[in-house]
Amino acid sequence: MKAQRIGDVTNEVLAEYAKRLRKIGRSENTIKSHLGHLRAALNWAVDRRYIPACPKIPMPKRAKVITVMRGRALTDEEFVIMLSVVPQGLREMDSGIPPSPEDVAAWRFYLRGLWTSGLRLEESLTLHWTDRRYLCLVDIDDADPTLWVPADEEKGNRDRYVPIAPEFVDLLRNLPCREGFVFNPTSQRPSRYPRLGGQQVGRTVSKIGELSGIEVSPSKMASAHDLRRSFGDRWAQRVTPAILMELMRHQSITTTMKYYVGREAKRTSQLLRNTMQSLGTNLGTTQRGPTLDRSQTP
Repeated sequence: MKAQRIGDVTNEVLAEYAKRLRKIGRSENTIKSHLGHLRAALNWAVDRRYIPACPKIPMPKRAKVITVMRGRALTDEEFVIMLSVVPQGLREMDSGIPPSPEDVAAWRFYLRGLWTSGLRLEESLTLHWTDRRYLCLVDIDDADPTLWVPADEEKGNRDRYVPIAPEFVDLLRNLPCREGFVFNPTSQRPSRYPRLGGQQVGRTVSKIGELSGIEVSPSKMASAHDLRRSFGDRWAQRVTPAILMELMRHQSITTTMKYYVGREAKRTSQLLRNTMQSLGTNLGTTQRGPTLDRSQTP
């Protein structure tokens, strides 16, 4: 917009700025975010008396109806593809050096862990077998194991136990070793990186998603967060929103409803139809009772 001074940022300039952003293909949520940052900066300028008042900023109303998801859930088939390209992804992340079978196995186990647990990336790397300073598994061999979440790792800033999905429990119970951190996606240079951090792990998972060719939104390939999203999407079809909130460890049911419940009306309609058919009734073709012959009525 070539504004030289704060005073050059007028209502008209901001309206034209939003118009140009739309023209080059920016989403309504992106435009709303940009304008929000500008409003904060301009309000600061008002407080410092650099300008007499903040210009009226045309916040887009269309952003309210844009889907909040920045990706989508992966299918089972797509997840299998991700597992298949793990060797190639590790090789590209390490300048062409072929990974060992142990490295490939560790990374595939890690991806399965994200797929079946719904853990966030940073949470998964702190998941511990016994140490309650971290996310910790409790009574894994009991009928109903739980996950201990310390306050430092919780958005609500309180210690609590949360349920674990049965598919994740099944994955863990097959492990012979139950010491230290549960997930150890290996570094191919252990002398330099004895344990990978979240940023390195996230880049590697994103590289695997890129090589798998799985696009979750325009110009965005599958990443670690999309595996958590896939977990939430699968369980949204199986349990009530209140239970899903616990599984996803959301602080508010509003977040669960916003991101995972009621997004796919077509799939819900199909589920209802299948339910009715299993009961022996076809929707829209219910047999009516016998027609009353009014000529025979008194």
